[in-house]
Amino acid sequence: MWSTSAGHMDNMRIIKEPIKRIMEKYPNVTFYQYNYLPNLLEGTPYEKRVVKMKWVHPDKYWEYINSLSPDVCLSPIHDSMYNRAKSNLRILEYWTAGNNLVIASPVGHYKETIIEGKNGLFAKNDWYEKIEYAMKHPELREKLGKEGRKTVEKDFNLEKNARLWIDAVKSVISSYKPYKQAPDKYVAPENREGS
Repeated sequence: MWSTSAGHMDNMRIIKEPIKRIMEKYPNVTFYQYNYLPNLLEGTPYEKRVVKMKWVHPDKYWEYINSLSPDVCLSPIHDSMYNRAKSNLRILEYWTAGNNLVIASPVGHYKETIIEGKNGLFAKNDWYEKIEYAMKHPELREKLGKEGRKTVEKDFNLEKNARLWIDAVKSVISSYKPYKQAPDKYVAPENREGS
């Protein structure tokens, strides 16, 4: 499965050939991707085995992904400043949806969240090999998928992180010093009296 938005179309090139090779070698494999994106395997004999996932309301996303029962969830991204600034949300969504093995690019927050061989796998130029390895080892898929789910429950839950948000809001409120009277013109902070 590759669940992504149109903003990741350039990343499709990373997995296009590896997926094509997997589909060629394994006739029972189905590939899932969103229906508003170009078919990853358009023009190949395997394009009929690409299932176009429908848009679902965000509240139903995890339930929908889980109902598809993906064995392997992919998250390829190029190493760029833009992608290094992206969050790890995609892999957290995959893990939250069920015991899904995630294979991702070792970039940005992905690199900070996945522990290679413990809760997921990284791929650079070896996407085909990693996907095939995962396909041949269902026990590994289950083990790493469960560990990924535990990562979400342990490190990315509201109970643990709500305190961080509360503390941040309290800090902003406590340091807020409103003007008693609105200024006539903007004055840079370094030029204000009493700064």
